[in-house]
Amino acid sequence: MRNIIPSRITQSGPGREMTSNPSPRISVVIPTRERCDTLVSTLQTCLDQDYANCEIIVSDNFSQDDTREIVASSRDARVRYINPGRRLSMSHHWEFALAQVRGDYVTYVGDDDGLLPGALSALAAIVQRTGTKAISWAWASYFWPNCVHSPSRNLLLVPSSRGLEVRSAPRMLREVLQFRRGYEQLPFFYKGIVSTGLIDRVKEASGGSFFHSMIPDVYSAIALSLLAEDYHYSHQPYSVNGTSFHSNGAAQLDPTSSAARAFLAEGNIPFHSEMVLAPSTSILVGETFLQARDRIKCSGDYSVSVAKMLEAAMRETASAPPERYAQVCNAVRAMSIKHGLADRVEALLDSYPNRPNKTPIGLTEGFNVVNRMQVINCSKFGVRNIHQAANLCGAVMHAGELGFVRNPVSVAGTTAVLAKGALWRALRSRLLGS
Repeated sequence: MRNIIPSRITQSGPGREMTSNPSPRISVVIPTRERCDTLVSTLQTCLDQDYANCEIIVSDNFSQDDTREIVASSRDARVRYINPGRRLSMSHHWEFALAQVRGDYVTYVGDDDGLLPGALSALAAIVQRTGTKAISWAWASYFWPNCVHSPSRNLLLVPSSRGLEVRSAPRMLREVLQFRRGYEQLPFFYKGIVSTGLIDRVKEASGGSFFHSMIPDVYSAIALSLLAEDYHYSHQPYSVNGTSFHSNGAAQLDPTSSAARAFLAEGNIPFHSEMVLAPSTSILVGETFLQARDRIKCSGDYSVSVAKMLEAAMRETASAPPERYAQVCNAVRAMSIKHGLADRVEALLDSYPNRPNKTPIGLTEGFNVVNRMQVINCSKFGVRNIHQAANLCGAVMHAGELGFVRNPVSVAGTTAVLAKGALWRALRSRLLGS
């Protein structure tokens, strides 16, 4: 499958195009722990990459399953297996893995996620053309057949937007800290690549280690943005975000899950004393900023609005299941007392009563016009894992080259075309062989 290289660059912040940069060495880090059932197909998406100047580091957090054997069976010179020799918390494990990289750029891939075909070649081409220190991208998403949320199972969400733009990290960070944007819009190396030079600047500014929060992916976005000037953002994805039964992200949304209990029981970095842990992305953003503020001097130019954080937490949780909603409400009450906002909290809670969604929004098969997202039922293709889903996602993104029509008038019928037409026949044998 051909490389996925953006054809258009737009400006939304300072930056300039550069040429003739050397081919970067890219380190792909896969942190894993006793998830060999999903790791095998995640690793295959990395082995499929046609970019030679890379290393694939599988960092095994003292697994007791077949992880080591699966990595050894790859027989690829680009693959390197590392193991700390004892169980670490998530952030400490990510720190251990980061210390092992030998590349010029780093990307982290979850052990149920996957790289898209040709992703590393495409990203290297952007680096060579622009000299950028970081690239982040929109997410494609695949819900494994065993994911916790049953209505999502075996669905693939493919963004339809394209283009590459230069963004100002300070401006975007301020918008995130005002809760007008999501942290995934910032530079970070989970669904992004970051130069080791920028990573080293963060480590130097914060006492020698990089991670200082129990939520390492969100922390990386905040910490990198404090020291980055500009970065590139791609509206088309280079990886597929997988949600399986194991996923930490999914576990945090289900307070009753065993995965969430295990995560919180680890000897991790303590949650910031000014915050209260709850399953809310907004609260996690606030916590990681305070951790970075305490360690990185230049963070004094920024501040987080606690009042807006509490409102954002309630807004994002209003449609959640009652257990999660109650947990966030309790955290909001506690933090309002910590920050002198107790007189406003009951009015805030009344503004966002719990109305759980009975029907998932945005998961209807076909084209979602609001989110500009193609929603595909992968069972029609025999897809059962992230490797197959990544191949399908790459094919959908290039469907126009195969005679697939994507204009606004006909896009509503895309799922039927994909499931019954020539593209289905062309892909089925390849996907089932993945």
